[in-house]
Amino acid sequence: MGLDWVPTNRPKPGAEAEFEDIFNVFFKKKKAGFWASLFAKPVDMEALALRSQEISISAYETLKAPIVGSDPRADEWARKYYEGLEDKTKPLDEFMAEMKGYYVLDLVPDCDGLPVYVSPTLERHAFRAKFLDDCVDIIGDDMHADAWNSKLPREAMVYGNKLMQLDTDYGAAND
Repeated sequence: MGLDWVPTNRPKPGAEAEFEDIFNVFFKKKKAGFWASLFAKPVDMEALALRSQEISISAYETLKAPIVGSDPRADEWARKYYEGLEDKTKPLDEFMAEMKGYYVLDLVPDCDGLPVYVSPTLERHAFRAKFLDDCVDIIGDDMHADAWNSKLPREAMVYGNKLMQLDTDYGAAND
């Protein structure tokens, strides 16, 4: 299995602590003590996921991706996509209704939020990090192992900054 980094949501201002708590539940980063876990109520993961959506900003919004149904450029993209389909089992109006709300990353101009190395199986904003397997001698075993861990936005920034520093140090040492 390859290593792909897919940007997730970030917290809305003022919701950082709740966002982090929910993230930690999903990624089991916090463990309750023995007695707390013994008497803990079951967590409604679906309700938690909905709450997470309410208090966060998606990567698509951060990238300002046009949305089908509210941006003419996205609507035109969807129409062209439909025209390119070999199997048009649905009429265009039904297809467009189903596409409503779809964020079109193909229409986002190149920027720091869109990687050069993209996963062939994921969307345009997913970074193909599998190449880090070839860089263990530069980044070290701990940084390589940590690449597989899900991170909060601030944790991802810290990790990315460490990678950039290791890159700078390696470049300086090896001309």
